[in-house]
Amino acid sequence: MANIWYSFQTSDLNGQVIIIILLVMSVFAWTIMVSKYKDMKRARAMSDKFVQAYRRDSHPLGLFLQRQRYPESPVFRVYEKACLAVGVEIESRDPSSSDRSSLALGVGGSNPRLNAMQMEAIRNAAQREVADQVLVLEERMGTLATAVSASPLLGLLGTVW
Repeated sequence: MANIWYSFQTSDLNGQVIIIILLVMSVFAWTIMVSKYKDMKRARAMSDKFVQAYRRDSHPLGLFLQRQRYPESPVFRVYEKACLAVGVEIESRDPSSSDRSSLALGVGGSNPRLNAMQMEAIRNAAQREVADQVLVLEERMGTLATAVSASPLLGLLGTVW
């Protein structure tokens, strides 16, 4: 820190501007890195909890039907979107039935088997949600990449100046 202060005091206005820009970019980059680390850690912990609960349940739609939620888990969001798509497909097959839970669990004499087109629609819904979750997790990474790429060049410019 003493070297930065010495460099700041002994340089002209242009050098001082470069040092200030480097300090601001450094603080900005570290803020993004720390927040992304916390976000990823929280998402991983919640996803692990969701996966454990999912594996304990005997029915694939059990957590959804029990209304258990893991809102910070990207994996849960994909699961939730797929379950909603299953409900839509089952309902479209038998629009007279309003009880999705009995259809999904196969009670009440109904046969909730889905055809290949319905399975593809559910798969597409899940894949769209995966793409959305990737975008959410990658948020601000472009800004971080720009700051990380530009900082050495500004440092070199300051050294040459």
